[in-house]
Amino acid sequence: MTKARLMSFGSLGPIGDAMLALTPTSISLMVASLLLLSSFGLEYLVGLEPCYLCLRERYLHLLLVGLGLFFWRLQFLPGLGLITLGLAWSVSTILAGAHAGFEYGFWYLDLPCGGSGPALSLEALQADLEGRSPPPCDEPAITFLGISLAGANFLISGAMAFYLFKSRFTKGLMSGQP
Repeated sequence: MTKARLMSFGSLGPIGDAMLALTPTSISLMVASLLLLSSFGLEYLVGLEPCYLCLRERYLHLLLVGLGLFFWRLQFLPGLGLITLGLAWSVSTILAGAHAGFEYGFWYLDLPCGGSGPALSLEALQADLEGRSPPPCDEPAITFLGISLAGANFLISGAMAFYLFKSRFTKGLMSGQP
């Protein structure tokens, strides 16, 4: 009987069941992790070198993974977690929107893209010394259906921010859950 229960997983108790539940916080954690893993996959498996703004967007995704883990484990602060994650996704939306607008030529950003500015990091300094320059921020590396990676990040981040704020401020099945 114990063996059958272990194979069917049964109930994992209140903490275990809550950890496996799909909540806005766990969905945020999964989406941020997927975005971060896909960006590393594109860099290391496909060979796409990230530009200056792409690296900044990765920092936000890493922050979102950390915040997601933090608020996923602290399930007694669901409202604060949803608002904090929603604000972080909003910042990601703004940065990705600025990057996408720069790629599509809607505006110009004075950034050290393409090696034209000062080396602001050790990696950029090393690349300058080796004669390599990072890819320019105003040229999309990949587009799919006319949407660049920054544009896709903008859409995903905006959808996540909307979903988290909606989950926090509306009555319904998911409101108030971590």
